[in-house]
Amino acid sequence: MLISFGLMSGAFAQQSPLVSPPATAPTQPLFTNNTFFATTAFTNNEIIRAKATVPISITGGTYNIASNGTGLTVVVFNTGTGPVSSILAIVSSGSGYAVGDVLFLTGGNMDAVVRVNAIGGGGSVPATGDLTILYGGTGYVSGLNSAVLKAPVASAQTITLTGTLTSNATLILENGTYNTASTALIVNNNTTGNYTVSAFLSNGSGGTVGSGIVIPQGSNNSCATIIQTDGVNDVWDAAPSVCTTPVEYSGTTSSIGGGALTAGACTSGTVSIAAATTSMGVVATPAAYPGDGIWWNGYVSSAGTVTVKVCAAIAATPSSTTYNVRVLQ
Repeated sequence: MLISFGLMSGAFAQQSPLVSPPATAPTQPLFTNNTFFATTAFTNNEIIRAKATVPISITGGTYNIASNGTGLTVVVFNTGTGPVSSILAIVSSGSGYAVGDVLFLTGGNMDAVVRVNAIGGGGSVPATGDLTILYGGTGYVSGLNSAVLKAPVASAQTITLTGTLTSNATLILENGTYNTASTALIVNNNTTGNYTVSAFLSNGSGGTVGSGIVIPQGSNNSCATIIQTDGVNDVWDAAPSVCTTPVEYSGTTSSIGGGALTAGACTSGTVSIAAATTSMGVVATPAAYPGDGIWWNGYVSSAGTVTVKVCAAIAATPSSTTYNVRVLQ
């Protein structure tokens, strides 16, 4: 009976016009949520894209992947066919954008990345100078009108950060529901500079929710870090970082010492190290030996500030010298 039922069902399915798809279907662009028919090539491209690496160069500030802006279209420039080297013109300035929004350019291989660094009225982006190219992408043609799109949550599996940090950087991931915005990412923080890169979840209106996490700094992907978010509450480490060397930040105090100390008394100095947190360890080394009977140590006294204390085991005058500080993550 089971075999007979299967044959009847198959015959009915073959005769039914409701299940006869067209022989071909138009190829849809990446980053689309429309309901048009799509080819197997489109499906395969989406799967490949979800495993892609996005390399971007950063300097600090906000990098918001959860933009609320729409409608921005630009004209790109490059030499030949390849990476976007500049933005020639703004075709449509759009609305709803915010400083720090990170967006993808259509055309080419859909992999050029730009950041909004200034906005006009209503969150528009009226000038080419309001955009910074974080990664030029591949396969673009000069003069192409490119729509600027927010990347979906699963548009890449790996984000590789490079550049010299001049301030702390915040990466904001898109929020949504447990079904639509839950994801895991590998982040390679290959930046340099004594500042931190943190990952947070968007609150949907340009801010963040949760405690976020700090992405350890390394080089040549030595600190690849797997992070995950449920899309609703926060961002967490999904596994310990694979750092092969300790991550450290450094600085130098002003001169400490030069005045007489009684036995057990101390003097101190500080140095600002933006990436330092109170959970980190400190090693302090004097630039010149301060004298017998003198001891010293360092600690993170508050976020971004390291204090070095120079103390006398006996009544003595420690030589005035600077102290080189290393903060270990």
